Formats: sequence, C-alpha cells, structure tokens
Amino acid sequence: MLNMDKAFGKFNVVANFGISYSDYASVTRGLGGPLSLVPNLFTIQNLNPNKSKPIEKGGDTPVRNFAMFGSVEAGWNNMVFLTLTGRNDWNSRLVNSKEPSFFYPSVGLSALISEMMPMPKWIDLIKVRGSYTQVGAPVSKLGLTPGTYTDELVGGVLKPSTIYPYGDFKAERTKSFELGLTARLLYGLHFDFTWYKSNTYNQTFLGTMPESSGYTKAYLQAGNVQNTGIEASLGYDNTWGDFGFSTNMTISANKNVIKEMVKNYKHPNLPNVFDIPEVTKGSTILKVGGSINDVYANTFFKKDNQGHVYVPESGNITMEPGKPVFLGKTTPDFTMGWNFNFSYKGVSLDLLFNGRFGGIVTSSTQAILDRFGV
Repeated sequence: MLNMDKAFGKFNVVANFGISYSDYASVTRGLGGPLSLVPNLFTIQNLNPNKSKPIEKGGDTPVRNFAMFGSVEAGWNNMVFLTLTGRNDWNSRLVNSKEPSFFYPSVGLSALISEMMPMPKWIDLIKVRGSYTQVGAPVSKLGLTPGTYTDELVGGVLKPSTIYPYGDFKAERTKSFELGLTARLLYGLHFDFTWYKSNTYNQTFLGTMPESSGYTKAYLQAGNVQNTGIEASLGYDNTWGDFGFSTNMTISANKNVIKEMVKNYKHPNLPNVFDIPEVTKGSTILKVGGSINDVYANTFFKKDNQGHVYVPESGNITMEPGKPVFLGKTTPDFTMGWNFNFSYKGVSLDLLFNGRFGGIVTSSTQAILDRFGV
C-alpha cells in the first residue's frame, strides 16, 4: 500500500493506494447417518451401514479475487473535508460474463459550521455531513457462468444441471445516500443524527424455461430492495472532582421495502419475457410492497364446515394448505439503548438497557414442542 500525507498552505491531502488478492477454497468429504449401537459415539464404525450416505461438498467453492483500491481525503482550513474512494474488483465468480470486473466509488463531504461562523456560547461544535456510496458484490457462488459450471457429484455419479448457464451476470450493487448532523453543547451535552437511504439492485432469480430448450430454469437479474432509516443519539457527560458521570441514549429505525421484482424481463438468450411477481422461501414471501423479513403461514389446522378445528374420532388433528396469511416481520419497528457510567477514583460502574420494539420472533423449537403438547 502507498500512502501520502501532505499540507499545501490551508489545504491538507491524505491519499492511499493499494492492491489485494485472495484465494479461497474448501472441500468436504465424509459419511453421515444414524448411529448403530453405542449412543453418542460419533465414529464411522458406529454408523448404520444400511442408512449411511456419503457427504460430498465443496466442488463449487473456489473463488479468487483481485482488487485495486484508493482513497483521497482533502481538507481546507480544518473546516471542510472531501473524501473520495474507489475500488475495482476482478472476481472469479464473474469470469466469462459481460461484466468480469466491477468498480464502486464513494464520495463524502463534511463541514464544521461552528468554525465557519460565529456561534452562541452554549454551542461548542456543529458538524454536518453527507455521502453517496456504492458497494458491489459478485454472484453468490462459482459455476453460474458459461464454461465454469461443475456438475454435482452425488454418490460418485455426476448429476447434470438443469439450469441454463447465464453469461450476462452483473455485480449486485447497493447505492446509498446519507445525511448527518453532530452537535456538542456546553454542560456536557452531545447529539448525533443520521438519515440514510439505500437501494440494492441486480438480485439473482430463477425463471422457468421451455422444455424444448433442454433446461428447466434460467438465471436472470433484476429487483430493487430499499432500506430507509434513522439513527440518533443524545448524551451527557461531566465530572465533579473525583466523581464522573456519563449517559447516552440511542435509537434506530429501519424500513425495508421491496420496490421491484421481475417484470417484463427479456432474457438475452431466450425468446420469452419473464414475470416473477413473488418468490416463496420457506415461510417468507418476497413481493412488491412487502419486505425481505415478512413471515407468512401457509399450512393450517383442518377446519369443519363451521370453521372450527376438525377433530376426528381418532383424535388425530390434520393439517391442510391454505391461502398464505401474513404473521408479521422478524425485524423490529425500532430499537433503543440507554447506558450509564459512574466512576469514582478509578472505580467505575456501567449499566446498559436495550429494547426491541415491534416485530415478531419465530422459534422452530417452540413449534415442535407445541406440536407434541410440551
């Protein structure tokens, strides 16, 4: 890494430039199954030979990444600061795609208003800041682009893929805006507030292909997930002789919204147009207007013609599928924390209170216990 720190009159410039290289791979080979004779003896000899199966993972894990990055921070008269950063990655997961490398920049500007103009005596510092940031990431795994796919090995036999290799992959991108205000006042008071908005694009989906193509599905990239939120803190600290006291309260809230799914998407290698209005993953349904943290129920107790739970003479209650019902979100509406610190002659006491408000909590363990009446 190269670094520079120079002053030019009222200007100060700090810059750095560097490169990085990473090479990662993992392979798992094993045998798994129920135990045969001795409880809790986890050895190959103690596995049930009739029900054991080989475990083979890791053929698609190798990934290499080469990156060049740099940043420049320029300050004027210790009042105004401009920060520019940039990074370009070449990732093996995007080889043979139309975007084998991706660049993501950022720019930030901050100003000490309290140094630029007269302030009341009760204001020590006022700082405003704003930034725009891009973050890029390759596709989730290797072997999705033409010429890189490795057929899965199951029980020593190759299992051909039914997913069409896609050559138009792009890096997933998140574009963020942020505005903030920091204030330090007399009597030990301090305040900080941040508002942000971010949008993530180029999520990877699977679309259905015609049988005549020889494949069942094809990869495509679309979507727009937005996060907006605030973070705020209010604190106080002071000392009186040997005694010190400080307290700080923070609050944060984030709203996640799916702004766009797949609509009228034209695959570059296929004649048909794709529409994917929603995607179901377990108990989560992703659709426009919802969030990635929504939880739905889609299996219910069987009801009789009066809408009551149907209990047959055997007493065995059955379940049946139904129209999904929204249960809630796994993320809170907002979180809050409040900490206190008391100190006296080198001895300190800390207290911390955390709160999570809104949202739901899911527990598979609790569901299983409920099923068996525990």
